[in-house]
Amino acid sequence: MTFSDEFKSGTLDKSKYVRYWGKPSTGGAVSWWNGDSALIVQDGYLRLKIAKENVTKNGILYPYTAGGFTQLTAQTYGRWVVRARMPQGAGTQGYISLWREDFKWPPEIDFGEVRGSLPNENIFTQHYSASGKHKTEVSKLYESDYTNKFHEYTVIWEPGKLTWLVDGVQKFTTTQKFPASPMVLSVGDLVGDCGSFSGCPQTTNVFPTYLDIDYIRIYKKA
Repeated sequence: MTFSDEFKSGTLDKSKYVRYWGKPSTGGAVSWWNGDSALIVQDGYLRLKIAKENVTKNGILYPYTAGGFTQLTAQTYGRWVVRARMPQGAGTQGYISLWREDFKWPPEIDFGEVRGSLPNENIFTQHYSASGKHKTEVSKLYESDYTNKFHEYTVIWEPGKLTWLVDGVQKFTTTQKFPASPMVLSVGDLVGDCGSFSGCPQTTNVFPTYLDIDYIRIYKKA
């Protein structure tokens, strides 16, 4: 094990995380990442809060706030494990992913991604470049409502190989399609507009809603 956080102390150890503040890079997002205010340690969980509240930046109105972070243990190859419950409600989206340490994109590995409008769909995506173009390889899992219960999301990255597990059960394995470089864990949630991948909220949505994390555990082979 190279890193573990069970969120039992009641406060977030800020030396271990970069907290997101600003506009998400995700296309169509209408939420503003609200830094520390959206990351709440409560009852043994780290809660990434999505709230219906207005933020105006550079003349642009963002009608929602959300949360996100990068965990700072960068490594090449290993096992990343996050036990989480995804946010509820149409228009919301939660993700658990790996990014290059320097955030050059692609690659990106999403090993837990759920939209509130499709709570029974869990998506694994490998983003990579081929012939100078952005490519994606997608696998989808339909086994549960990922917004009402906790599930353990795992990616194992070995030389040339990616393996996806949910609740300790292997679901998908594929060939690594990007050059190896140290990667970090990134977790976040957001709200989209009606033309976005996540869709848009409905009048029946209840806010706040949360992406709740029970624990993070990172391993590397000896």
